[in-house]
Amino acid sequence: MGQKSEWMQIVVWEKVQLRMRVEHEKGVMTDMMVQIEINDEGWRPAIRYNYAHGKPHLDKMYKDGRKEKVWMEHKTLKEAMTLGYENVKSNWRKLLWECGYHEVD
Repeated sequence: MGQKSEWMQIVVWEKVQLRMRVEHEKGVMTDMMVQIEINDEGWRPAIRYNYAHGKPHLDKMYKDGRKEKVWMEHKTLKEAMTLGYENVKSNWRKLLWECGYHEVD
């Protein structure tokens, strides 16, 4: 049994979507991504929780081009995915506003 990816995409509003990916190998989660994308002259990521670089973290991609990485040092992969999903589900408007996307109001 090899690595398996599962994708989910939810359109929250005509200009905002949530995409998630979870990868499993032999029943164990090996990677994940929870991402808010905004359609600003094409779909682009704004908030992304993932496990790149071997550690869970949050990437904020600002409208003006700045990027910020927030490490989640004491979170497991599953904890980071759960926190990311709950945060974007509940706070997507606030998160986009903080990244400079004010047109979502």
